[in-house]
Amino acid sequence: MTDERIKTGYDKIRSEFMLIVYFAALISFIIKTVVYGADFDKNLFEFLILVIFPIYQTVRSHQLGIAVRIDKNKTRSSFITLFAVFAILIIYGIYKIKSTNMNTEEILEVVSYLVAYIAAVTAVRILFIKHENKRFENLGKKYDD
Repeated sequence: MTDERIKTGYDKIRSEFMLIVYFAALISFIIKTVVYGADFDKNLFEFLILVIFPIYQTVRSHQLGIAVRIDKNKTRSSFITLFAVFAILIIYGIYKIKSTNMNTEEILEVVSYLVAYIAAVTAVRILFIKHENKRFENLGKKYDD
């Protein structure tokens, strides 16, 4: 028989490791796209991790009958961080374009790829946050005595 504290600690370690993998995929995507100019085929693994992680988390929480409450302040700070990353990418992109003398078609291709990729990941994240907060409230009402 396993002590509940050990099981909880083990689950916490696994959860933290998944977040490390998630952010490693995000950093890998940024480096591959911005520095090396990789296209969608070379970023497919990162895309799958960034999109499937919140979907998997939602499905598993439904299966286990739990809800994850996502604090509005945490959500706001994560979007501020996301926009800061976008600003850094734009500044780096302008530098890269000027230093490599890319033509307009190449610039539009890279920009449209980045915008589409980031929009997909952000949309999944926003839908996850809204769904989980609504589900948290519904479960609270259901089990509130």
